[in-house]
Amino acid sequence: MYNYRKLVLGYAPTRRFDFPDPKNAYENSLKIRRRVDEILEKIGDVELVDISFLNEEALLYQACDVERAAQYFREKKIDALFVPHANFGNEEAVVKLCREFSVPILVWGPRDEAPPGGYGYRQTDTQCGLFATTMGLLREGLTYTYLENCWLEDPKLEQGIENFIRTACAVKAVKNMKIGQIGPRPRDFLSVIVDEGALVNQLKIDTVPIDGTELVTEIERIRKEDRGAVEKLVQETKQSFPCYSISEKHAEITAATELAIRNLAETYGCTIMAGDCWYVNPLIYECYPCYAFGNLTEKGLPVICETDIYGAVTAGILTGAARMESPAFTADMTIRHPENDNAELLWHCGPFPKSLAKPSCNPELTDECMGRYEIQGGDLTIARFGGVCGDFQMFFGEGKGVEGPETGGNYIWVEVEDWSRWERKLMYGPYIHHACGVHGKYSEILKEVCRYTGIRADEADER
Repeated sequence: MYNYRKLVLGYAPTRRFDFPDPKNAYENSLKIRRRVDEILEKIGDVELVDISFLNEEALLYQACDVERAAQYFREKKIDALFVPHANFGNEEAVVKLCREFSVPILVWGPRDEAPPGGYGYRQTDTQCGLFATTMGLLREGLTYTYLENCWLEDPKLEQGIENFIRTACAVKAVKNMKIGQIGPRPRDFLSVIVDEGALVNQLKIDTVPIDGTELVTEIERIRKEDRGAVEKLVQETKQSFPCYSISEKHAEITAATELAIRNLAETYGCTIMAGDCWYVNPLIYECYPCYAFGNLTEKGLPVICETDIYGAVTAGILTGAARMESPAFTADMTIRHPENDNAELLWHCGPFPKSLAKPSCNPELTDECMGRYEIQGGDLTIARFGGVCGDFQMFFGEGKGVEGPETGGNYIWVEVEDWSRWERKLMYGPYIHHACGVHGKYSEILKEVCRYTGIRADEADER
């Protein structure tokens, strides 16, 4: 399955050729590298590809070296590019290198010491050079992320690099997105009509139609030929639920459905799925694929209910931003909290990943193969991608899980700053009753993702 965490980061530190002192720049670059290595080790799953082969200093300071550096980065298939300035930097070389790639670019340099007394000059002049570099990138029409000119030990540096890595993972998820559409949309849901052509033309996102009969054929093959895998998954499921109400027949169907969807995703190279849940499984097997959808999402293959293609795009972006540290969930936005006007019930019939279950509850798996449990609270990011006539935009905002009345299915009550504002934006925008959520605060990352992908950002709390 697609890896939402793995990132290959090109690393091309730069210095000016002669002024300020190249020796200071080299020493500065060593300090920068040590700090960057420390930060990336904490972040995890980032492969750093540097330019140590280029010269003894491992620094980009000549425009004539750009082609060699670019060729090497292409061979390594970098997903993002980081250009720290060890001093003023060589803006020509940096701009020429960046123009070779359509990836997120991070530009930063460490804050400079005050100049020595008398007639001494600034030691590195990084900030001055960053002004020059960013202007060059802007003139070329290149999108970049600027991280404040701060000290090496400033927490802003660590947080900024982490945010950039999350942004790059989400952008990579969009670039590699291929959505498997299992079955048609629900007949009565005009809301999930999508523009496949615009998705391809503007975001290079392909949709692969998979007929429901193909799913059934694969389910039946697995039931006959892969009994061991089915039984293993059934036992895994039994151990996951204190309240296990599912029959042996439906447990087998659910396990086979999960394996079948995973196999179809691999066959067609899909990174995410949007599936029919109203017709195929209920009509043929008298149970729903809800739990299978949630369990696949848990394992790194997001599967979205009700053939919601734009919901799949949303979930893929959120999954990339969270780097699978917590799985995304897709829910209906339903009713206001009876005692809190700024809280809304996010609910669905039972497809939320089981790891999200609230610790204090006893998760139940019903005989209809639906999860029945409230999910844990804490910080949440809620988002929805949508569009009309190819005008794509993404709504997003942050909230927190709060206590509220108990209900069936999967659910969470989410409190936001001003639900009335959220509701108006959602009603007037190209959105529907489905939203995706993920635990954590990722609004700033989603804003950057929109800049890199050309999706129009629609911030929930922006007036």
